[in-house]
Amino acid sequence: MHNQELLFLVQRDLAGVKATLDLAEEHPDPDGRSNLLHRAQMRLQSAKQAAEKHQISDLQGEVLELHQRLENLQAAGTCTLTP
Repeated sequence: MHNQELLFLVQRDLAGVKATLDLAEEHPDPDGRSNLLHRAQMRLQSAKQAAEKHQISDLQGEVLELHQRLENLQAAGTCTLTP
């Protein structure tokens, strides 16, 4: 697989992580939010491993940003998010 294709696939995974985190922020049910955060965590881990394995350093900043956002949402736990 060419580097350009790998870059696209990792970017697609990161976009999926971002969309899942967006859904988790708005989800009213704590269990549903937890499930979404777990999915985002698994997909982010997969994207991070692919980026590291294929040495795609261009996405390191985005990976770190999404990881921090995920941690912040997980730390919020089951607290109700206010609009």
